[in-house]
Amino acid sequence: MQKPIQLLFLAVLNFVFSTAIIANPTKNSQDKPTKLLSSLTCVGNPKLQQARSLELQQLVAADQARRVSKNGELIDFRKIDVNKMQKEDLATRKRVGEIFAEGCLTTAKDYLAAALVYQHGDVPDHYYQTYIWATRAAKTGANEAEIKSAKELAALAIDRYLVSLGNKQLFGTQFHPTSSEDSCVCMRQVEPGFTDDLRKEYLGQSLHKRSLHSFALFNKGKNCPNVECSENLEPTPKT
Repeated sequence: MQKPIQLLFLAVLNFVFSTAIIANPTKNSQDKPTKLLSSLTCVGNPKLQQARSLELQQLVAADQARRVSKNGELIDFRKIDVNKMQKEDLATRKRVGEIFAEGCLTTAKDYLAAALVYQHGDVPDHYYQTYIWATRAAKTGANEAEIKSAKELAALAIDRYLVSLGNKQLFGTQFHPTSSEDSCVCMRQVEPGFTDDLRKEYLGQSLHKRSLHSFALFNKGKNCPNVECSENLEPTPKT
């Protein structure tokens, strides 16, 4: 009877020892996967972070080149291949999303770049994401210029988000062609109950001054009236 008891005892010890190994892996077995994952993201790889930050700036440059001519003039979208631009924008947004997934948005400059790309999206979620990244950039800005740019981008994102949902904008940053026959633009309808206090905080200007500047930019060299668009946008929700 002694031998079966000894075998049973050894079997129990083996089970307990095996369970202890699974429950308490060695330090090396824990470190290897962690170090591998860390090297594949920007969290533990400064060289990768530097490369991704540079790529983000290149993506922004390409995004802007599709919208602004070499002499600084805004490109008339009615005179270009919009489908081609939308495909390029989609590829750019996809790449920015991949960089974000790597944990490579760390500085205000990174967040501003990502936000600017997504501001040129085509669904409300893109504009909402722009707002999130722009707000993050405002909080992490290293200088006044970055914070100013971030706040302005946040305001643009809010307006674009609201208009895309069929609501009136708040800051007066969104414009639209008046018709297909001319090249004039009108300002999307603005919520009348929104005061200039936040506009000055985010944009540094009142609605009147901002609109005059925008009309001068969009309708430069044209005989166009400075008017709101004829549309029926819903009032902006108060909450």
